[in-house]
Amino acid sequence: MKNNSFLSSEEIIKSFLSYLDDSIYSYAYLLDGSWGSGKTFFVKEILIPSIVKHEKEKKDQDSEYKEKRILYVSLYGIKETEEISRLLYLELRKVMADKMTTGRFLKKHTPQIPTWLGTTSKIVSDVIKDSKGIDIENIINKISTGFSLKNCIFIFDDLERTSCNVNDILGYINNFIEHDQVKVLLIANEAEINTASI
Repeated sequence: MKNNSFLSSEEIIKSFLSYLDDSIYSYAYLLDGSWGSGKTFFVKEILIPSIVKHEKEKKDQDSEYKEKRILYVSLYGIKETEEISRLLYLELRKVMADKMTTGRFLKKHTPQIPTWLGTTSKIVSDVIKDSKGIDIENIINKISTGFSLKNCIFIFDDLERTSCNVNDILGYINNFIEHDQVKVLLIANEAEINTASI
């Protein structure tokens, strides 16, 4: 007998892609499962490639469409929300590095590249010496003009394994959802979230 409370891999992919395309509501998407059930493997090996393919298809259909970029962060052991900012910053650097290697981006932004390289070293220095109050939006503005958080998908793994107050983490994440219209995937063992530092 099939347990109807669980979605198949295909149903999860379809549901999440529908969530990505929904611009009416602002909310996070939760992928819940027990430890060792393969959530992280599923996300990294199946869901993320499906998202990338979906975004590419949308871009192929509409050349003006801005493909969403994926930023993946594990919350395992996180003690303060500022640590999440640092991890997001590192993910943003990867996204920008990937973006800069595409011919179209290089052609359009070649005059900005020396400025980007110069400010990046300053930002890295600031991140290392001051871990408090990192402003992701400000970092993005320094890295590249025209880059919007709205074109990002944040994936936060291991929510139940954070050492930070879960309400603080969720409030931090909610700011991105409400103010920047960022699409967010939370990966957690929901049954264990209540045992985290609340």
